[in-house]
Amino acid sequence: MNVDMKKYNVLFVDDELQVLKAIKRGVHLEEYNKFFANSGKEALEIIKNNNISVVVSDMKMPEMDGIQLLKKVNEIDKDIKKIILSGYASTAQVIASVNITNIDKFILKPWDLETELKPMIREELRKYDENLITKTNVISIEKRNELFIRMIESNKNSFLEIESDFKNVIKLFKMMSSYLYLLTNDMQNELITIVQMKEELNYLESIVIEFINRMPLTKYHFNLKYFKDRLSSFLKTKYSSKYEIANSKISINSEISDYYEFHIKFDYIFMISEIIINNVFRKNLNSKIELEIKNLSDENNIIFIYKINSMESKNSIRNNTNLIILKVFAKMLNGEINFIEKENNLDIITLEIHKRIEE
Repeated sequence: MNVDMKKYNVLFVDDELQVLKAIKRGVHLEEYNKFFANSGKEALEIIKNNNISVVVSDMKMPEMDGIQLLKKVNEIDKDIKKIILSGYASTAQVIASVNITNIDKFILKPWDLETELKPMIREELRKYDENLITKTNVISIEKRNELFIRMIESNKNSFLEIESDFKNVIKLFKMMSSYLYLLTNDMQNELITIVQMKEELNYLESIVIEFINRMPLTKYHFNLKYFKDRLSSFLKTKYSSKYEIANSKISINSEISDYYEFHIKFDYIFMISEIIINNVFRKNLNSKIELEIKNLSDENNIIFIYKINSMESKNSIRNNTNLIILKVFAKMLNGEINFIEKENNLDIITLEIHKRIEE
């Protein structure tokens, strides 16, 4: 399998500067990106600020030896491949350390750069690439089964009630699979980092788990009084000590009576509102959100208009992720959601539910 080495980073660690210089000269034509450190402390700092795929470390170093360093590397990210260079004549200690520290390979000195180290690094990069593809292109069967089991066990006595929600869980999984593919392409094209990709995947998973934990979402009757009460409860839970600030930044305007009921799945609408609010307040709690709710011609047609004075860049990864999620939820409501260009310095999001939802 051909691997694009240019997108991966390899870190070499040795306390002897002459050895590092020799390695640097020997690998300068290799396609992967090279980083060099002459101490364990410096190596950890480099790993903190860069997406390192392989670490090659000398065994014997002052202050923090190679085994101690790679043990810390393993704690930071188990996916990073670890190679140890050892000068010990006996391999007993090395083998014991390999088993404890989850080291992938070790080479005894004197080692040959061309026939041993360079081929070994390329092989470990291929393994790293395979692991990454496996993790990002498919949702593991175990994870999927775990979520379904949790869903079914928590709703044994009301399975018939959640039939439509079950179908919507499938829609969410399909959305996750499609978005995983897009994120993987972006990562491979260096448009996003591995860290950013993992953050978005974790965020998507949290939305799906939250959806399942709330099932059955079968409350069909929606009114403004219930919406406002739930909003207040959500803000108190989510922002606790900053509740007063968050609450003061959200206003709801409508000519509809607080007790007028719509035949619409309330929980779906509220999850949409939660996602929008969290996205707006994620970096700036001083942002303002104005929610206008209008009743259209038919009594079950309703439009939500979110007016926001401060959002992240429309091109941010999280905004793109949220747009995908919101479109799925809108379809669940037989409606549609749209982002409108700035109007009077406000970002406008509209959610229009234009068809009756049958029980």
